[in-house]
Amino acid sequence: MIEESIAAIVFDYARKHDFFAGVNYVDGRLLRTIQGLVYELEVSSRSAREWEKAILSGYRVWRRMSDRRGCYVRCDLDAKAPGFRALRSR
Repeated sequence: MIEESIAAIVFDYARKHDFFAGVNYVDGRLLRTIQGLVYELEVSSRSAREWEKAILSGYRVWRRMSDRRGCYVRCDLDAKAPGFRALRSR
């Protein structure tokens, strides 16, 4: 339930801020809210900067995917970098 709440809060914020297009930082209040929600979870050790990086990189991929159809998400877990790849034309 907490994960879904965070996703909804961040999405609502992103929607109101052009899905973070051209943005290099996330509002500190939003980051503190997230950290407050996860205080008892394993991810509570993550810094505000790590949350910010995850949100901005995730929405960078989301914006690119929303411009295309037939994509899938690809993550490099070692590099901690999300991405996407378009499906081949049929």
